[in-house]
Amino acid sequence: MPRRQQKGTLGKGRTPNKLCLLAATLISFTATTTADQVVTTAHTAITSFCTENHYYDTLIAGLKNKVDPAKQQAEKQMKEVKVLTLATARYGTTSLGPIYACLLGEATARAAALATTINSNEPTVTAALATLTAKQAELRTHRALTASKSAATGRHAPPSDGTSTLTHSSARSCQAEAQPEAKLDEDCSSSSDTDHKIQALQTKIAELTQLKVTKQTAIQPAKITATADATNPSGETLKASTTNKFCIDNSASGTDTAATSTKSIAIRPLALTTTSSSTEINVETASTANEAAEPKAWHVRLLTTDKALAKAFKAAQKADAAFTKLISEETSGTLSNTAGCQVAAAAALEGKLLDSKTKTEINKLALKHLGEEGKNIGEQFFTKLKNDKITIPTTADPITGTTEELAHSGHFQKVLAFFNAKNKMDQGGKPQSLHQKAVKNLRNRSKKKTKMGIIKQPQPNAKPLKRKIVTKQNAIGTQTKNSAKLKRERLLFQL
Repeated sequence: MPRRQQKGTLGKGRTPNKLCLLAATLISFTATTTADQVVTTAHTAITSFCTENHYYDTLIAGLKNKVDPAKQQAEKQMKEVKVLTLATARYGTTSLGPIYACLLGEATARAAALATTINSNEPTVTAALATLTAKQAELRTHRALTASKSAATGRHAPPSDGTSTLTHSSARSCQAEAQPEAKLDEDCSSSSDTDHKIQALQTKIAELTQLKVTKQTAIQPAKITATADATNPSGETLKASTTNKFCIDNSASGTDTAATSTKSIAIRPLALTTTSSSTEINVETASTANEAAEPKAWHVRLLTTDKALAKAFKAAQKADAAFTKLISEETSGTLSNTAGCQVAAAAALEGKLLDSKTKTEINKLALKHLGEEGKNIGEQFFTKLKNDKITIPTTADPITGTTEELAHSGHFQKVLAFFNAKNKMDQGGKPQSLHQKAVKNLRNRSKKKTKMGIIKQPQPNAKPLKRKIVTKQNAIGTQTKNSAKLKRERLLFQL
């Protein structure tokens, strides 16, 4: 019994390792097999126009997913940059100023990095999308022109140039018109059961080594089969019957009824046959294959070549526009490792960055700066901005709204200029712009306000006022000056 327990204990100690190894092997094998099976299953399902058309839709959607999410993220990042820019100006002279400054720096760096990534990946994806779209358009056009199985004949009449194929003196010719009908739409409901198999390729773009499409050389006009029926035509010349159904001789022995028409020739409806179908094109081989020379001057290539398709698709397969989280989605622990927030934290908490401090100590400073370990940046610093009410008085309607709202409004530049001017004055700077003067005037007025109204502050050692005789001319001049002063003050407060 003890031995069994010991043996069981040893087994328990060893078995998990073997099982883990086996599981890892199976998972790896299964993942590879699954990817191959998805591709094989999808390509097997492509057997008609409808399935091939859906295949193009899937490839286009898959390639768009390589850049579209990154572009959407870039828009969100730029919105964060605007919000943090305004927040940095809003709280520039407070303890929150360095925090928003470090968040702004990190947000700007991420937005710039993502813009670079998009710019390097988007051209190849755009080129591939254009090529796939062109191929899909060619497929649809080909289908529209070759979908008809027959073309009815009409307007039977002898040709003006006489006989051609037969040159015997008694040979006679009959000519008829036939116009194949172009198909304007296709009912693809019957292929809906297999669409999900093809759509599974949307996430397997990088794994595709072959493309199941109609090759350039397979896009051909429909094959036409023409057949003529004749009933013992006489040696006389032919003419069209009354209703143009047949060619009859001049003796008028033919009639417009097929069963009783004698000495007549009629051409049957043309039979149209299309044999093109999708084939697998090897991406690697086709992208480097030798191809016919480029069209001569003033010549236009009408169809997309297999090489152009494979080359564009291969380049786009390598595209990878990866992106990071938004700043509002990050945690304090992540941002405390960034250089910008470490410097800002040390400067805010200790006045300057000490070179003697270790990386761990600096991280602790940054964590404290960002609200301690595990804090969500959005909850800590962005939620506040959604409720942070701003009111900037003007002589017209005051600018009001929260920091986040104003960052995306038409007043963004005005509000930013106002707070930049205010911060400069808080730091002792001299006002030089209308926005800065507006801030100064606003402060001076607020100092002079009392519950009873606005009063003048007494000046120490002020000299007694001299009595001045006011004439009509002086009164008009004073009124003009006061009016001009009032206009200047109104202008200063208009942001």
